[in-house]
Amino acid sequence: MAPRYKVTLTEEERSELETITRHGKTTAPKFIHARALLLCAAGEHGPAWKVADIAEALGITPRTIEHLKQRFVEEGFESALVRKPSSRIPEVTFNGAEKVRLVMDNLNTHNLASLYEAFEPEEARRLARRLEIHHTPKHGSWLNIAEIELSALKIQCLDRRIPEIGKLRSEVAAWEADRNNRIAAVDWQFSTADARIKLERLYPKL
Repeated sequence: MAPRYKVTLTEEERSELETITRHGKTTAPKFIHARALLLCAAGEHGPAWKVADIAEALGITPRTIEHLKQRFVEEGFESALVRKPSSRIPEVTFNGAEKVRLVMDNLNTHNLASLYEAFEPEEARRLARRLEIHHTPKHGSWLNIAEIELSALKIQCLDRRIPEIGKLRSEVAAWEADRNNRIAAVDWQFSTADARIKLERLYPKL
């Protein structure tokens, strides 16, 4: 059965999506939408992926993919890529909890002020009252290591379009096995002596 909504990209649209996914300097939703649209569209590198495979690869639901394809067909490229935020988020009880503890890193948009940029003041206040925000350490080395490893995966393994989910799994597994066999590690070059100079204000005065 032919898909109800078919994504067909122009060369200009494909180029824009590839730029977004290659450089990664954008919001997480926009990045995911760009990846999904590329995988939904057939091209010179291979046929379109199945919806279920795209959903599994990107960690989203098939329903989200179908809605994305529908917006692309009915509302156009820009609407699919950047969805206009709803004026109100449905109330969620979280098992009756009055407060929702939210753990975030220190990205400049990860604060309550961003709610007022995305929603009307009344809705922003409603959400802000329910959130209890906890930020991760600004200089957490564990987070740096994770980001370095993900960057290595992207550069060394995911620098091209992989036409199917099975091939993607095998490529990532092979890359992971090689990294583990070589016992790849992080080479920290920022010494304690360097830190005492560069971060002098953070050290106690003796």
